[in-house]
Amino acid sequence: MCGICGFAGDGTRENIEKMTAAMIHRGPDDGNVFMDASVALGHRRLSVIDLAYGAQPMRDPASGAIIVYNGEIYNHMELRREMEKAGRVFRTDHSDTETALSAFLEWGPDCFAKFNGMFALAVYTPSDTSLWLARDRFGEKPLFYCRNKNGFAFASEIGALKQWSGFDFAFDEANVQRFFAWNYLPGGATVRKDCRSLPPGSWLKLDLKTGELVSRRYWRFRLKPDESLTDEAELAEELRRLLVQAVKRRLVSDVPLGVFLSGGVDSSAILAACAQAGEAERIRTFTIGFREKSFDESEKARAVADWLHVRNEVEYLTEEEMKESVGTILSRMSEPFGDASLIPTAKLSAFARRYATVALSGDGGDELFGGYDPLAALAPAALYRKICPPGLHALARRALAYLPASDKNMSLDFKLKRFARGLSYPADMQLPVWMSGLEPDEIREFFERPLSAEELFAPAVELYRSEPGVTELEQALRFFTDIYLPDAT
Repeated sequence: MCGICGFAGDGTRENIEKMTAAMIHRGPDDGNVFMDASVALGHRRLSVIDLAYGAQPMRDPASGAIIVYNGEIYNHMELRREMEKAGRVFRTDHSDTETALSAFLEWGPDCFAKFNGMFALAVYTPSDTSLWLARDRFGEKPLFYCRNKNGFAFASEIGALKQWSGFDFAFDEANVQRFFAWNYLPGGATVRKDCRSLPPGSWLKLDLKTGELVSRRYWRFRLKPDESLTDEAELAEELRRLLVQAVKRRLVSDVPLGVFLSGGVDSSAILAACAQAGEAERIRTFTIGFREKSFDESEKARAVADWLHVRNEVEYLTEEEMKESVGTILSRMSEPFGDASLIPTAKLSAFARRYATVALSGDGGDELFGGYDPLAALAPAALYRKICPPGLHALARRALAYLPASDKNMSLDFKLKRFARGLSYPADMQLPVWMSGLEPDEIREFFERPLSAEELFAPAVELYRSEPGVTELEQALRFFTDIYLPDAT
């Protein structure tokens, strides 16, 4: 994890230095800045590949183009060989930063579709005084930007943007309301009026002379079922091959590696792929356990690690530790976020950092393979809508409200109440309402100009209506992949 930032317009060298310093937790190994009359760029580095020669901001000596980059391009050596055949000369041995910069100079914004990896980057090209930003396909690496009368700025975190002298601290009340509905900010929104995140699979170009701003999507998630594929054994083998290939790419590192292991299907599959790739001996796994058994997954994780002959490190998180850590965690947040899993995730990351610099996880598996609990409720919900009239549903909701609340994880009363809540709204709002913090009627009590339910859940409604005719399951997978994965995980 590294951090990038920069601005064009109002600002000083002290600004870019403060912006960069604000992300030292993202990159404790090194930090540098670049500034000329047109633009300022900053970078904090967590050294993973080419420790000696991968420092940033990195400049191409021939063109003068400069890159700041956060992430890893897993196919960078293949791209490097392709460019070498075309005559491009590289100065570093295996820096993916230099590969990313060279690829942009070779192919322009078409290079982003060639990248197999996770990244957020900025490239400044002084030859045409342009600043380019880009983000990976699924939005794994964050990238925020703001534009106002003071200029343009970007950063991996809004906390760094706040160090820019041109930053506008005004709140967007509509997005504050959306936060209470979603528990996070969907669709690139933030609580600041002039600030957004660059959508996944997108690039943005700012002409520093004219101020013209252009953005494009270079990739979108699409489900394209192939009905000709019917041999389950062949499909299973192809899936296994692709998974091992993907994991093996992510194990290319000059620093120690680990795996976040819950014992669930997703993280266990990642660890199994590590073993099949022949890398189990250099991998450690890390697990957070709980004394409350309905939340605890440590026994499952240990069983998986033992089966694959991998060392499993476990730390237990107590209720008292959770309470004590809330203040520290919130002080580091630059955007509101309402998912309580943030606390054990923060502890897991700090715990793993004692032994490893890079860790793989099972994130994204539920989106690809339909693992989320609400997906199992889609078919019953469709049947319920057909047979239950609105009046009877209202009575059912009132009756369910009397069920005693349980503090167990995913208890029956919780599932029933959430199921009924979602079915009180149209189908295109059902999923976000099932997962929402507060319902629209509850949010209206706190704001003078409350948004309607359709306004609160607009990103989901727009996504649902953008491709009519697909199945409920396909709509749900698009929701989790396009909105939930980049914005809430």
